[in-house]
Amino acid sequence: MTIPTNRPLFLGLAMWSHNQWLKSLYGSGCKNSDRLARYAEVFNTVEGNTTFYATPAITTVKKWHDATPSDFRFTFKLPSTITHQSQLMHCDQLLADFFNVMVPLESKVGLWKIQLPANFGPDALPALKKFLQKIPKHLTYGVEVRHYAFFNKGEAEKALNGLLIEHQANRIIMDSRPVFAAPPTSEAVIDAHQKKPHVPVHAIATAMQPMIRFIGHPEDLSNDPFFDN
Repeated sequence: MTIPTNRPLFLGLAMWSHNQWLKSLYGSGCKNSDRLARYAEVFNTVEGNTTFYATPAITTVKKWHDATPSDFRFTFKLPSTITHQSQLMHCDQLLADFFNVMVPLESKVGLWKIQLPANFGPDALPALKKFLQKIPKHLTYGVEVRHYAFFNKGEAEKALNGLLIEHQANRIIMDSRPVFAAPPTSEAVIDAHQKKPHVPVHAIATAMQPMIRFIGHPEDLSNDPFFDN
C-alpha cells in the first residue's frame, strides 16, 4: 500500500475508546458508536488492540472504515491465536480467515502488527522466516519482539534484523523508559510496570514504515527528555 506523501508522521494512541475521554477528547454525551469518528478528527492513526483478542465481525470492520477519513491509518494486531497460541506455526487457515474479514479496511491499514510473546526466542526464528514467506506480500508488517536475546546486540539480534530486512518487515521500536521512570505510586503506573515490557530501545529501521511504541510518563513534561533523542 502507498502511504500519502503529505503525511510523513502518523501520531495516535493505543486505543480509540476510553471512558475517561468523555471529559476531553469526545465531549460529554458522545455515544460509544461515535467515539472512533471523534477520535479520528484529532489523531490520524490508532492501534487496534481488539483484533488481538478476537477477529471482529465484518459488519464491525465496515463501520470502522466508514467512521474514518481516507487518510486515516490503523495498526491492527494479528490475533493471539496466531502469534501466541500457534506461535506462527500451522495457522494458515486462521491467517486467511482473519485477512478475509479485514478486507474492507485494507486500504486504511498502515501496519499489520505481529506481536510475539516473550518466550518467542532465537530458536523460533525459523518459524518467523516461514511465516514471513507465506503472508500476503502487498501488505505492510511490523514485528514486535520481547525476548531479551533480541536486545543484547548479539548473533540472535543480528539474525532477527537480517530476517526482517530480507522480508521488508519493520521492527517495531519499543520505548517503555518513560513509564518505568515514573514511581509506582498510582494504580495505572503499577499496572504498567507489571505488564509492559522493560526492554532497551533499539532504534533501527528494517523496512520503510518504522513504528515507535512510546509508553509515556503520566506527567507530560517528564516525557520531553525521552522525545528529544
